[in-house]
Amino acid sequence: MIQIPITKEEWNEEKQFWLLELEINADLPFFKGHFPSHPIVPGAFQLQWVLDQCQRLGLAGKSITQVNRVKFKSLMLPNTKVMLKLTKSPSNKISFTYFSNDEIFSSGSLNT
Repeated sequence: MIQIPITKEEWNEEKQFWLLELEINADLPFFKGHFPSHPIVPGAFQLQWVLDQCQRLGLAGKSITQVNRVKFKSLMLPNTKVMLKLTKSPSNKISFTYFSNDEIFSSGSLNT
């Protein structure tokens, strides 16, 4: 598991979502092999971070049954602060969005 520094973590009781601020440091190991001349965060790692945080926060058990509607909209680059919003519905569906200001990097949902 690759650890990403979480610089801020907030639970919104009223709207029922978690908001995490992640610092995407340039020294993360996958940047060395994932396009050395133009490093980006691979989509597989973005999904893995969602799964890791859902399990850590108690939003999901050890198994995810389905990944739905994943869209990668903008490149996530090193040395960026990114927000991750996780929302769990009553039907055990977890929606996620990675964003920074008005830019959305990726989004999708998981069934637990």
